[in-house]
Amino acid sequence: MCGIAGSINTSLNTDEVIRSMGHRGPDRQSSESIDNVILVHARLSIIDSAGGAQPMRRNDLVIVFNGEIYNHKSLRQQFDLNCTTESDTETLLALFELLGTDCLKFLDGMFAFAIYNTRKKEITLARDRAGEKPLYYWKNGSSFMFASELNTIKSAQPLEVDEGSICNFLSSGVMYGKKTPYLDTEELLPGHFIELNTIEVKPSGSKWFSLEHGYNRDNSKTRSLKSCIDFVDEALNSAVRNQLLSSDLEVGAFLSGGIDSGLVCAMASLNQAQLKTFTVSFKGQFDESELANATAKMYKTDHTVLSIDYADLEDNIHSIISNYGEPISDDSIVPTWYVCRAAKEHVTVVLTGDGADEIFGGYRRYIPYSRLDLFQTSNSTGKLREALRFLPNPSTNKHNSYSYLHRFLALLGKNGTDRYISSTTQVSSSELLQKQQGVDFLADYNSLAESKNLSSLDKLMIMDFHALLGTTLLPKMDIGSMAHSLETRTPFLAKEVLDNAPSIPGKYKIKGTTTKYILRELSKKYLPADVTTAPKRGFETPLVNWVDGLLRHVIHDSLSTPNAYVRQFYSRNYVDKLLNTNILPPTQRARMIWMLFCTEVWYTTRVKTL
Repeated sequence: MCGIAGSINTSLNTDEVIRSMGHRGPDRQSSESIDNVILVHARLSIIDSAGGAQPMRRNDLVIVFNGEIYNHKSLRQQFDLNCTTESDTETLLALFELLGTDCLKFLDGMFAFAIYNTRKKEITLARDRAGEKPLYYWKNGSSFMFASELNTIKSAQPLEVDEGSICNFLSSGVMYGKKTPYLDTEELLPGHFIELNTIEVKPSGSKWFSLEHGYNRDNSKTRSLKSCIDFVDEALNSAVRNQLLSSDLEVGAFLSGGIDSGLVCAMASLNQAQLKTFTVSFKGQFDESELANATAKMYKTDHTVLSIDYADLEDNIHSIISNYGEPISDDSIVPTWYVCRAAKEHVTVVLTGDGADEIFGGYRRYIPYSRLDLFQTSNSTGKLREALRFLPNPSTNKHNSYSYLHRFLALLGKNGTDRYISSTTQVSSSELLQKQQGVDFLADYNSLAESKNLSSLDKLMIMDFHALLGTTLLPKMDIGSMAHSLETRTPFLAKEVLDNAPSIPGKYKIKGTTTKYILRELSKKYLPADVTTAPKRGFETPLVNWVDGLLRHVIHDSLSTPNAYVRQFYSRNYVDKLLNTNILPPTQRARMIWMLFCTEVWYTTRVKTL
């Protein structure tokens, strides 16, 4: 895993570019200027440290590449590629030389790369299927720049804030699709590539991977449960094995008390004795170490409990948030940062269970969507909203029955994208002066809502794949891990899984009130009984306590001032009411304050001071 950057027709201070992304690649940094093109690379050496130096040349092609291609050795055999190193970078370059962008469909890996064809004077940028590896680009006239992180582009170009994008974010809680907080700057979408001639500098893009195609397969409803379990078993085992073995360094694994990471660790242990596993225990609260320890004992892993507290959170919070280079609403960026910092003391590469919830139906909000077509407009939303006014707010314990009921009624009290937001980020936009969720966000949602070939559950899972996994959850892990030069790998997002899992019938993902039913059935083969039946928890942060306790002083210093950046987007005194009164249920209020705080920190650290 690495950091990449480059430009066309614009000079770069390569020392500054390397400094801005050096955490992504501390082992070797280099750059090359060819024609009117500059390519920059910062390397974290995982495979062939001697032969994998970049930028790498092969005849007319030069590449800078971030990520890993897990099947690169089999691709060499399949296509009879003549390579002189053991590097997956050379495999990718040779396959691109042979097939062009058609090579993308054969790659099993996480990747973002740029390839310059010196003969054709053409650059190709591409990203992996789910968006595990980020890639952004800026274009102004004939000047062009790309980089792994927005902060790198911001350090090199005079970017201006796109107030429309900020409104979109504050309306939904996500920076959706290709949008970024800056004008003339976009994110290359997952499963897409762009090509541009370095003379004309006019990007043309194309989508090379579509998750939706898997959901539309004709044979999806006729598959038996056993055949689906057998497929997941074989595909996941293959993915874990490939990701475990595709490294010259020791690979560890995050092990929570859940089935996702448990399955990954169990399968990894079948291929590597004394697998290093890591469980997080946050002092005074989140602790899955007992359940995780049962799996660790079962497979005799070299297990470490990472005991973490937030004693220095006030000192680190601005750095944690500003790493992302854009506003973010996900509070789990904090435990992710701490866990990755602790794990880096032991290993450089870890496997995770990320992606399983979005692919196999792991969220409890999928249950009502599996029974009702909640993408259809309801005529009773007004009455339900009125009824909610007379019900007491739920407590901070979101797992009790009343909390579920309250959230479900709130969900039914909305329509369209407001309903989707209510079930996910829970952002309140009633006090926004200009509510706008973004053209792409609305178009994608409405396109799914109008589809006659997809179930309500399918639609929600597709929307989550794009709106949450690709724009929030995967960037959270990438930025959080690379801040500490730690590489994370996700077997649940492997090529074979993403190509085929969508066609598994929804009834095998959600059965009654059981989420991830197919994974729970598979886990009976591999995991202790207590683990297979445990409810999903994830990284649960004490956000309410942070907002009103540990981080209260920092947050109020940031948001209480009359000239706070975020105040311009809301009606008068709304931010003060949010900070000082209980105008929303406790958890939703804390999430709103957190989102505004993260936006303010981004602006003050990445815009105002630069």
